[in-house]
Amino acid sequence: MPNAFAYLVLFSWPLVGFALFRTLPTHKAILWTILGGYLLLPERTGIDLPLLPAFEKTFIPSATALLLCLPKLGSLWELLPRERLPKALTLVFLLGPFATVFTNGDAQVFGPTVLPGLRPYDAFAFGLSHAVLLIPLLLAQRFLRTEAQLRDLLAAMAMAGLAYSALALFEVRMSPQLHTWIYGFFPHSFAQQMRFGGFRPVVFLNHSLKVGLFLSMAVLAAVAMARGHSGSRRLTWAAGAIWLTMTLTLAKVVSGWAYVALLAPILVLGGRRLQRMALLGLGVMILLYPALRGADLMPTDRIEAAAAVISEERAASLRFRLDNEDILLARANERPFFGWGGWGRNRIYDPKSGGDVSTTDGAWIIVAGQYGWVGYIAQYGLFTLPLFLLGLGRPAGFAALAMGLVLTANLLDLLPNSGLTPLTWLIAGGLAGHLATSPARQSRRHSVPRLQCRMTAR
Repeated sequence: MPNAFAYLVLFSWPLVGFALFRTLPTHKAILWTILGGYLLLPERTGIDLPLLPAFEKTFIPSATALLLCLPKLGSLWELLPRERLPKALTLVFLLGPFATVFTNGDAQVFGPTVLPGLRPYDAFAFGLSHAVLLIPLLLAQRFLRTEAQLRDLLAAMAMAGLAYSALALFEVRMSPQLHTWIYGFFPHSFAQQMRFGGFRPVVFLNHSLKVGLFLSMAVLAAVAMARGHSGSRRLTWAAGAIWLTMTLTLAKVVSGWAYVALLAPILVLGGRRLQRMALLGLGVMILLYPALRGADLMPTDRIEAAAAVISEERAASLRFRLDNEDILLARANERPFFGWGGWGRNRIYDPKSGGDVSTTDGAWIIVAGQYGWVGYIAQYGLFTLPLFLLGLGRPAGFAALAMGLVLTANLLDLLPNSGLTPLTWLIAGGLAGHLATSPARQSRRHSVPRLQCRMTAR
């Protein structure tokens, strides 16, 4: 159970946000309010009121940033994307839960286990939860979209990673204890944080995999900052990237190392063309991953063999995840359009005992099972659309391309793990806003009205 200090820190975060907005430019205040909340606030702590989203570490920083941005907005409608496709994906993501609820009014019975049908109440609860998830994306589209602002986001992630590395290295040596010492409880299974004869850090996140993902993204951000500077500043950022890479190695999170090994060479050695090709190819693979898995086109045997080179235990873990993906994918395809909804209806139960016999690891199968392929396309469309636009040549600066590779690392993690965080939405929103307001596109938007004025004058 969380201690009193955990609740004090959680519900004091709006005061931290207020101080940040008073002392920093708006875009920096937004990113530090959301990034800091994600990294520092306690897990599994909050108040869950009826209908409303739970007041916890996802909601409070995002809601704080939104409320403090309201004076700079004429209305909330200004946060919606202006381009048609992003706006359509956003609206489908918000309204899709209503269709899910209205197509799941039937109860599901598995022996003694009865899962009741969904009610109109659930539609509003799910819709509000989706609205909370969207807040970082919508704020970033509006306030965190220029090349300079994206560069600030890269720098913030790298600096936060360097600060977090001290806590991570402490737990590598002393075991993951900080969340217990400070907030009074451990947020997950302690046994899962032991690997290769040592400990993996958890710090203030809910699992060591989340720490490894964040450190891998911080490595890529530091590498980008090093490439984007020259002289002594390049050496400083390069040293930071090396330190973060060392920390990631000691954290013993193999998946995080895999993302860095795949994407860092593209960021360091690749030109713009190679970076765009990588973003496009990986974006297509991520979006179509469920279809590729369903058609048995993913080289799962090769991936499992590669994992066995590292550890037979890792290979067995991967096989377990893939087997669960298969049965959960079959369950999702029973209601392919709008899914099964929440409350465990998307999971697999023993028909006699009623026990839950499934494990949901990848975020993609959770989304597909709960909200169907319509919900999946809406959510992952918002994530991968910036990668497609970058890959297809939409005008963008170096920081945008680098941030696209950082986002790609996060999206790759959504395939085997549930690595969806407020940072995922924040980065995707910043990129979407940047690509919608690049100078070249602005000039094209205004060229037609000027031509019409000339024709009228004649």
